[in-house]
Amino acid sequence: MLRLEAERRKRGWSQAEVARRTGLHPSTISHLEAGDIRPWPSYISRLSRLFGVPRNELTHAVSHEESRGMPLGEGIRRDDEQRSVRQP
Repeated sequence: MLRLEAERRKRGWSQAEVARRTGLHPSTISHLEAGDIRPWPSYISRLSRLFGVPRNELTHAVSHEESRGMPLGEGIRRDDEQRSVRQP
């Protein structure tokens, strides 16, 4: 998970809410979080100001421990759940 997504989830915001607050399109937020597109410097500046996080940290991956401040159930993705299940 990228720091961008972790910061959004920590605040309990939807991608649409981040888009509204930054003036970006919701699909842009989705693609940025998924790492599908390379962010324009102006996008990173807006997001950095919104979250109060240095620009160079927004696109770095965060560990599970760093994402613990998120609302319940938001820090685990399906692929993480499947890996955590032990096989007999």
